[in-house]
Amino acid sequence: MAKIDLNTLFQFNLFLSFLGEFLIMLMFIRVNHELENSYVVKAEELNDSLRELSVAKEKAEKAAQSRSMFLSSMSHEIRTPINSIIGFTNIILDDDPKEEHKDFLSMIQFSSKNLLVIINDILDFNKMEAGKVELEFIPFDFQSLIHKIYHSMKVKADEKNLEFKLEIDEGISKFLIGDPNRLTQILINLISNAIKFTLDGEIGLVVKLEEGSNDKVIVRFIVRDTGIGIPEKNQKIIFDHFSQADSSTSRKFGGTGLGLSIVKKLVELYGSNITLESKEGEGSEFSFILEFAKSELIPEENRFVIQKKSSNQRKNKTILVVDDNELNLKVAFQFIRKCGFECQLASNGKEALQIVSKEKISLVLMDLQMPDWDGFVTTEKIRASGIFTPIIALTADVSIDVSNHVKRSGFLDIIHKPFLPEDLVNKIELYAE
Repeated sequence: MAKIDLNTLFQFNLFLSFLGEFLIMLMFIRVNHELENSYVVKAEELNDSLRELSVAKEKAEKAAQSRSMFLSSMSHEIRTPINSIIGFTNIILDDDPKEEHKDFLSMIQFSSKNLLVIINDILDFNKMEAGKVELEFIPFDFQSLIHKIYHSMKVKADEKNLEFKLEIDEGISKFLIGDPNRLTQILINLISNAIKFTLDGEIGLVVKLEEGSNDKVIVRFIVRDTGIGIPEKNQKIIFDHFSQADSSTSRKFGGTGLGLSIVKKLVELYGSNITLESKEGEGSEFSFILEFAKSELIPEENRFVIQKKSSNQRKNKTILVVDDNELNLKVAFQFIRKCGFECQLASNGKEALQIVSKEKISLVLMDLQMPDWDGFVTTEKIRASGIFTPIIALTADVSIDVSNHVKRSGFLDIIHKPFLPEDLVNKIELYAE
């Protein structure tokens, strides 16, 4: 056997070592190249996905904007004729009609108000989805509000021969700070549902003091009924929008399925949540708690009642109604004259400016959507002429954007069509000079 030189062996081992490292480096370069290629491909795929997402986002935003504009337009176009229907119905009902006509008129009034409730639910849901609903915190008469809600809903319960019981904790402060309109909306939705889905038996509204201190109260609200109940499998989805227990419920009892979804969102705005206990065939109970600060101030509505009772000067006040819709003008004219005020009419902004420039007007009720000069332009021109007669916006558009625009544009307040007669009278007496 040939003798292997140690130096040669060392060099051979060194060569193998370098060769191994070289092969590893080649493998690394190859893997790295494949990774780079893979990275480039993935980066291109990611960019494509981002572009697709951007396009989809833009389409979704445009769709949401279009939906919002459509609902706002629908609000105005549908609420305007409903205003005329409800207005004329109220005027005729108040004019002592024949007994056989009274029932038909009441049905027209009831159906119109139901249609209005559906429209309002859709619009409220749209605003909540867009994040445009905020709570306001103002002093209000809590005890009085609860009793008003009870008495207004008791009429509906009586129509179905249902007993409606109210339990209210008298220990709750009379004046609180919160959002009376949203609280009313929550309770009316829940009580309306209870009445709708109860064929016989009773409805209950419980309002009790859960916790109290020197400056705040926590109040629990419970609405219960002995109605059809909700199957356990459907209780998790009952608060979803456009959802009812099943399709036959919607066919039999009507409604959009938005009421409970709106209630849930409003309660969550308060930082709370709503719970449900229900048994099919036995009834349901909805419960939630809300926190209110105590108020030492007497709310405006209470101060106004005192002022209103002592005021008997309606005949000396002239109200100018500005609207391009002839039916709206007729409704307003008949109603305002019937309440004892003098009334003048203008069908456009230019005519309104001429009237307030020449005659003594106590208050202007200004429609916002008119051709040529809309309500905003007309108000701006009236103010620019040095005339500071109180102006209230009168509109069927209930969008937040319009309400905010009204606040910035020289109007004292806003009345949404269709309006309740007593609401219009209250506003006129509050603002008319």
